[in-house]
Amino acid sequence: MKIFISYRRADSEESTGRIFDRLISEFGYGAVFRDLDSIPLMTKFADYLFDWLNDTTVVLPVIGPDWINISDSNGRRRLDDPDDLVRIELLTALRRGIPVIPIIVRRAVTKVAVAHRLHQVRLLVL
Repeated sequence: MKIFISYRRADSEESTGRIFDRLISEFGYGAVFRDLDSIPLMTKFADYLFDWLNDTTVVLPVIGPDWINISDSNGRRRLDDPDDLVRIELLTALRRGIPVIPIIVRRAVTKVAVAHRLHQVRLLVL
């Protein structure tokens, strides 16, 4: 099993760190990808990330309270940017049929909001 964790540092870095630690204690360090811990020095970030994603079993997007509204320096939502890595990670997984299991953290949302956010992510694939 290979687990790929997708997250936004500005939204859920601390929670993601705890999730990563728990997963590596259960599955081992080599079975879990998190960008800060998994990419060797002097490696092309995007190449390594997509090689890992190509071989992953499941993608876990960590969704905190600001995940969908995080914006770039111009005030545009990053999720709307075709070059946004989180967007690309999730679209790649969904298009390849890799299971995507969202993890909601920091009391981010109610059940209604979870459904709405997942629907928005699903619309990205269409």
